[in-house]
Amino acid sequence: NSMESDAPDAIFAGDLIIVDILDKDEISKEVQVGDVITFFDETLAQKKGAGKMLNTHRVVYIVENEASDNVYYTIGDKVVEEAKALGVNFDYKTAVINRYIRF
Repeated sequence: NSMESDAPDAIFAGDLIIVDILDKDEISKEVQVGDVITFFDETLAQKKGAGKMLNTHRVVYIVENEASDNVYYTIGDKVVEEAKALGVNFDYKTAVINRYIRF
């Protein structure tokens, strides 16, 4: 339920998500900040004791690493909305430092 929000593209419990599998080149060309993506999340899988798990979050920051690979930082919309409701000035760069995927 981390994508529940007032955003027009919010995702709620029970919604069906249909994904398009992209290769590395397609991801680099098509995925932009603000896009909602679904990806294999090893960290989440380890916490749940699973081998692989899918996670769906919004891309909030993209950087290129030393190997010229894009690194995509993501976060669920619900976290952002809860922070804003509490009056927290939300800084994506520091908030998502441990939530990233690399292609």
